[in-house]
Amino acid sequence: MKPLMNRLKINTSGANITRYISLLVIVVLVAVITSINPNFLRPLNIKNLLTDMTTFLVMGSGITFVLLIGSIDLSLGGVCSFSAVLCATLLGALGGAGGILLPLLFGILAGLFNGFLFTFVKIPSFIATLGTMSIWNSLALVLSGSGSVSVPRAQGEIFDFTKITVIDIFTVYFLIGAAVVIIAYILLRRTSLGKYIYAIGANEKAARMAGVPIRKTKMFAYVVSAFLSSMMGILLVAKLKSASPYVGDPLTLMCIAAAVLGGVSLSGGRGNALWMTVGCAVVAIIQNGISAVGLDSFYQQIVFGLLLLIAIFITADRSSRNIIIK
Repeated sequence: MKPLMNRLKINTSGANITRYISLLVIVVLVAVITSINPNFLRPLNIKNLLTDMTTFLVMGSGITFVLLIGSIDLSLGGVCSFSAVLCATLLGALGGAGGILLPLLFGILAGLFNGFLFTFVKIPSFIATLGTMSIWNSLALVLSGSGSVSVPRAQGEIFDFTKITVIDIFTVYFLIGAAVVIIAYILLRRTSLGKYIYAIGANEKAARMAGVPIRKTKMFAYVVSAFLSSMMGILLVAKLKSASPYVGDPLTLMCIAAAVLGGVSLSGGRGNALWMTVGCAVVAIIQNGISAVGLDSFYQQIVFGLLLLIAIFITADRSSRNIIIK
């Protein structure tokens, strides 16, 4: 198998123009926003910006695994919403252990379900995860009664450690997100599973001939995506001390945009978790900056949509007639 894997061409190197465009966008955004609101670069706001960026670091790392195999996961927002509601509900009933472990178990099962629909039932990933997104969103509404679920004060205190600040601007909350990115990078670049993921995204037919376990690898990618989405639901409960069934609704577009703006190709096989953080920074700065300059938050989705279209246009593989997303 090793000789075959060595001959397998996996396009994971080389500069991606999207990354550098994103870096330029960061510079321009910071300059424009700071000229309008000088408080934007003050330590307190930078700390808030990094804290907000944690969402995209965690969920963006998860969707990176799926994008690298040339597929998509539209259910991550629904998984996040249901996990948050489940966590807040169980914290009051079962305490800290049950409120954390059961939502994480749900994330694993949700990923296995997505992977099963895509890999074994052969439903295209776009349709499969669109359907499961609807299921998880609906379950979140049912469990919460269509309203927010508050965490009892005594149980909410177990998350207070996430607010601890290190070196003025870095909270433990943000450092958890940074740790997730580092772990994702190591898994993708330093393990056999990571090489398999790149191989499938670059050329699935060649990967199969090389002996790559296609089904298991795809299942693994979906499990990572859903697990990190459920983890983010718990972190949002830690941050807000409550859970809304709508909390994950805008996050799917934002996290996909963050990954693509960080150079992760929708056609698969290109990108990595570290560069993905550049896209996360773009999304976080837009989100924070729009509020800083006093614009309506609805403009966020317009900007994210436009940037995502531009990034897709740049990264799309036009040398093949195959569809971009499997």
